[in-house]
Amino acid sequence: MIYLLPSSLITNQLLDVIVDKLKTKTNMFDYINKDKYKQRILNKELVLWITNRLVVIGQFDTCETGLKTCSLTVANVTDDSDEDFYTDLEQLEQMLKDVGVDRIILDGRKGWLRKMPDYSLSSVKLIKDL
Repeated sequence: MIYLLPSSLITNQLLDVIVDKLKTKTNMFDYINKDKYKQRILNKELVLWITNRLVVIGQFDTCETGLKTCSLTVANVTDDSDEDFYTDLEQLEQMLKDVGVDRIILDGRKGWLRKMPDYSLSSVKLIKDL
């Protein structure tokens, strides 16, 4: 089950734990300042979802054409299998569709395409129209 973490529950201490986990699972902080990233979450520019294994950070955008997108960064913060990821992603897709998102842009790995055939490879991002 995936949960949107309410901003009232997001603290600097919690973000320190999340960022530390993300640093071990992604290379995103090679090009993003972690303190500015945490501040963007606190400022509600980025949205945070959690499961018992995953951290998902989302950024909503409306393109000039009116297309509504949500860019996702996903990390399994445990050493467990990614199997629950696909179930959680389906639930998140429905949540995003329900709030009017037209397209998900997912930072992921090429290997995910084997388990996610309804996504297509675009550069190094996985994209699915909702």
